[in-house]
Amino acid sequence: MNGHYGRKYGRKMRQNKHRLMAELLPELEIKLEDDRLPSLESLTKGFDRINLEVGFGAGEHLALQAKEYPNELFIGCEPFINGIAALLQKVEQESLNNVRIFPDDAMLLLKALPENFFSKVFILFPDPWPKARHNKRRFVNKNNLAYLSKKMKEQAQLLLATDHDDYFEWMLKHIDQHPNFNFLSDTKEEWLKKPDLWTLTRFQEKANKAGRVSRFLRLIRK
Repeated sequence: MNGHYGRKYGRKMRQNKHRLMAELLPELEIKLEDDRLPSLESLTKGFDRINLEVGFGAGEHLALQAKEYPNELFIGCEPFINGIAALLQKVEQESLNNVRIFPDDAMLLLKALPENFFSKVFILFPDPWPKARHNKRRFVNKNNLAYLSKKMKEQAQLLLATDHDDYFEWMLKHIDQHPNFNFLSDTKEEWLKKPDLWTLTRFQEKANKAGRVSRFLRLIRK
């Protein structure tokens, strides 16, 4: 795990979530062997599109997407144990068969996957690393965007969201400088609009209570 993430463990989990971690996670977990994916076909077989959410938090958005698009596979990357357990609970409650989980740094998984792989990518409310000396740890950066773009299909869509003003300006600057992405939304009014398929996440709810403004950047892979 690298510096893009914070702690892996949070508050003590209830017994049901411990059960889900022990019983359901092994069925959904993507495991690498020597930094490689053992069987790509077994992961993707039967799905029309493959999508990715980097840092899914408590899984509200990922579960909603999976429920809305049952023929598409949704891969979520999240090293935070409590968030994984929260998503597993939603998967069980909604009987979702199109969710897979990589409980570690998303870049490790991306390096194991082929190019032109994802149809949609979501990076929602990532850690802003607000101190200037920590800015290099932000997931949205020049190197990660270049690598991510190779893993996305032509015309694939990327959705970024943040409630941190400085990180939003950072995102704008790095996307604007990147040759493989075009803005689908490029006005202040559009940046404030929630996506059509959206649910209030725990992180956005905290931002709202604190008076912070959430902004959304919609991009397309050239």
